[in-house]
Amino acid sequence: MKNTQTSLLRRLSKYLLILRQEAEAKQKIVSSGVIGKMSDIHSSQVRRDLGAIGLHSRPRVGISIKPAIRAIEKFLHIDRLNSAFLVGVGNIGKALLKHDYQSFGMEILAGFDTDLSLSDTQIGGIKIFPLEKFQLLAQRMNVHIGIICTPPSDAQEVANMMLKANIKGIWNFSPARLHLPPDITVENVDLYSGLSVLSKASTPKRK
Repeated sequence: MKNTQTSLLRRLSKYLLILRQEAEAKQKIVSSGVIGKMSDIHSSQVRRDLGAIGLHSRPRVGISIKPAIRAIEKFLHIDRLNSAFLVGVGNIGKALLKHDYQSFGMEILAGFDTDLSLSDTQIGGIKIFPLEKFQLLAQRMNVHIGIICTPPSDAQEVANMMLKANIKGIWNFSPARLHLPPDITVENVDLYSGLSVLSKASTPKRK
């Protein structure tokens, strides 16, 4: 059931991007067929997904874009900001701290690292704290999303620390596979295998 729900959420996120693009292009209505082509998802699946959240595409007409955007944002809980903490202020962590995720319902409030020389500095306007303050601040600020950008050897320990701080969702940029209770949502971003595929694909074949 959890995998099915996660798949739906990922598809809805794709639809939301398309709807926002169409809205920026001054379109008012879009069909499930167009959404399907742009998302590479069959139009019948698009209709089922939209119907699951109360949106029904009219035959030969489609759906109104602005109400659909609001409905998907509400379903995904990105009509309000969810607070996040980031652990591991290396190159990837610094890049993430400089990016704005508010249009997708997330705001990074603070970064954490074991390197004390980073403490009390700011990256992208976000303050960096020593790692030992994570649990106290997470509970005090009611943060439920954790972002892991640490080396793989540290990732599980950081994830365990996040659990103790009542973190409910983890965005994992470490190549380590985390072992966590089934009620914790984990999204793994596998940068390294993606780069390996690209490297292999771009290497000229030997004659």
